[in-house]
Amino acid sequence: FFDHTVIIAEKDPQRDLFLDMEAKKVLRLRLLPEVWAERFAEFVFKKLDKFVQSETAGRVKVVKVEFSENAKNSCSYEE
Repeated sequence: FFDHTVIIAEKDPQRDLFLDMEAKKVLRLRLLPEVWAERFAEFVFKKLDKFVQSETAGRVKVVKVEFSENAKNSCSYEE
């Protein structure tokens, strides 16, 4: 889902530029409702947990996602 991908917020002011580059096959684009660290960690948690549970017939679940934006900004998400 994220490999070789550009991720932007749905309301990014340069959205049309990114959509144009995607249409020209310059990049692979993913639009998310919000991309600040806490929301990104939540998105990854939910996406990954759904995948893991599906692949393991519910035997395994994700309990926590930790996300580091840089050395000074990180967060985690768990349910």
